[in-house]
Amino acid sequence: MIIGNNASGKTGLIEGLERACASFFLGIGDQHSTPFGEDDIRRVPRLQGDVVTIEPQYPVVIKADGMVTDESIAWSRSLEGKGRRTTSKDAKSIRGKAENLAKLVQEGKSVLLPIFSHYGTGRLWIQPRDMRGNPSSEKKASESRLEGYRFSNDPRIEVAELMRWLKRERYIALEKGGTDRLGFKAAKEAIRSCLPGCKSVDYSVVEQTLVMEMEGKGSQPFHLLSDGQRIMVALVADIAIKAAILNPHLVESVLQETPGVVLIDEIDLHLHPRWQRHLVADLKRTFPKIQFFATTHSPQVIGETPPEQIMKLEADGSWSRPDQTIGLSSDEILEFIMRAATRNQESQRELDQLERYLEDADFEHAQGLLCEMRQKYNGELKDIAAAESYMAQIDNLADEE
Repeated sequence: MIIGNNASGKTGLIEGLERACASFFLGIGDQHSTPFGEDDIRRVPRLQGDVVTIEPQYPVVIKADGMVTDESIAWSRSLEGKGRRTTSKDAKSIRGKAENLAKLVQEGKSVLLPIFSHYGTGRLWIQPRDMRGNPSSEKKASESRLEGYRFSNDPRIEVAELMRWLKRERYIALEKGGTDRLGFKAAKEAIRSCLPGCKSVDYSVVEQTLVMEMEGKGSQPFHLLSDGQRIMVALVADIAIKAAILNPHLVESVLQETPGVVLIDEIDLHLHPRWQRHLVADLKRTFPKIQFFATTHSPQVIGETPPEQIMKLEADGSWSRPDQTIGLSSDEILEFIMRAATRNQESQRELDQLERYLEDADFEHAQGLLCEMRQKYNGELKDIAAAESYMAQIDNLADEE
């Protein structure tokens, strides 16, 4: 879990990881290996006389160490200058791994393929807003396992592609007398387990879309779900479907046994704080062999992530891990880890003034401020109640004396 202030480099780190992992596709035919683009080049202002110029900094280099097919390897790619092409000569190790896996797939071997996916902040919206995901424009489905790598490093989720796969699986099930293939069952179970209140999931031939049976709400088609629900359903379905295509030989254990890397920018996007509390656990439980890298601004998400799994980025490029996260309240995470105010600034100033009055035993002014605050904030604040209780104790002691 990657955290930090705005402009501390969270999205840049996710995109750097994507460029590194995409080197795998150098060895997979027809897949995009994401060369460096203009936005990947760091630009530095330079003052010359009274003119400020913006100078691109070369070379641009990504270096990575990782485990591929249980072997530790290192690789890198670079862009040496303007107009040059992204190099791949130092990525031969990961390219060779991918080429070998692709060859074994072509030979029909039951080799384990790692999943890779990248999801940006516009993962469901940077496309036409057809939330029905109408799969009517049929495309001939490829039977190759390597099709599970299509769109892997595209930060968007193509809803129509998801619905097309689900529709196809539903018709195959109907041809087989209503029996779902195991990959289809796994994908539906993944969605159900990560969508709070969902009792069952299926593709409706009548509705021509995915339909969820929601507790207390009945059948809900995908396009009528909330933004947060649609985003999470589409993300989980995309991961599960890719796993099912890549590793069909794993049958019912495909979600539990498929390894890989998944990158998610702003994992808490549009999710209610109650849902954010179990988001991390849901993803880990559903995809236990996948390594997730995600960014967040949510204290609820941070509070459910062990401190050893958190990177806190600073503006100067340094990073650290918090000493504690699990067990802290959201207020404590905001104050001590995110360094953010936990209360409205004006009310905090008044509470600070109230505390000074009490420390100085100026109970007359304290009582006046308490009355103003109770009227202004239209109700009981915990700190107001504590101050009134303290003053009542002082009055009782004075009466006893």
